[in-house]
Amino acid sequence: RVGALPTAQLRIVQVLDRSNRQPAADQELADALKKFPTNPEVLGFAAQRQRAQGNPAKAAELLQAMADRNPDNPMLLNDLTWAQVEAKLPDALKNASRAAELAPNSPAILDTLGIAQAQAGKQAEAIASLRIAVSLAPLQAAARLHLAELYLAAGDRKEASRLLLPLEGKKLGSKEQETFKRLSNGVTG
Repeated sequence: RVGALPTAQLRIVQVLDRSNRQPAADQELADALKKFPTNPEVLGFAAQRQRAQGNPAKAAELLQAMADRNPDNPMLLNDLTWAQVEAKLPDALKNASRAAELAPNSPAILDTLGIAQAQAGKQAEAIASLRIAVSLAPLQAAARLHLAELYLAAGDRKEASRLLLPLEGKKLGSKEQETFKRLSNGVTG
C-alpha cells in the first residue's frame, strides 16, 4: 500500500463501501486525501462520496479545491454550484454564472444556474434561465421539473401543467418521479 496509486486506493474505498465497512472506507479515503491532496481524481471521488452521504457542504469544499486549480472548467463549476445550492452556500450564484459564461448553451448548466438564481431570490432570472434550458433540451426532465416548480410557486398552474405534460408516462429516476408526483398534485390540487 505504500505509494499506492490514487486509482488503486479509490478502488479499495469502493470495495470497503460495498462491503459495508464504512469506518475502514473513511480511513482509506482520508489516507488517499493526505497522500494526494491535489489529485483531481481523489478530490472528485471524495466530493461525490460526500454528496452521496448527504454532506454537500463538505463536497463543495472539495470541489472548490478543484475549481481553484481549474477555474475555467464549466462542468466542474456546475458540480460545485450544485453542491453549494444543496448546502445553501453563498457562492452558488457566482459559480453558476461563471459556468454559464463558459458554456452558455449547456442545458445542464443553465438548469443549475436557474436553481441558483431561484435560491438567491431572483425568480424572473431563474425562469428565464430554465426556459432556455428547456428549449435547448425539451425532453430533459430536470429542467422541466425545476421550471414547473417555479411556475407553480408563482401561482401559474397552467404553465406548470404544460411543462409536466410531456413527462407523463416517461421513465424518470426515483427522485424525478417523486418531484413529478408532487408537482402534478400541486397543479391539480
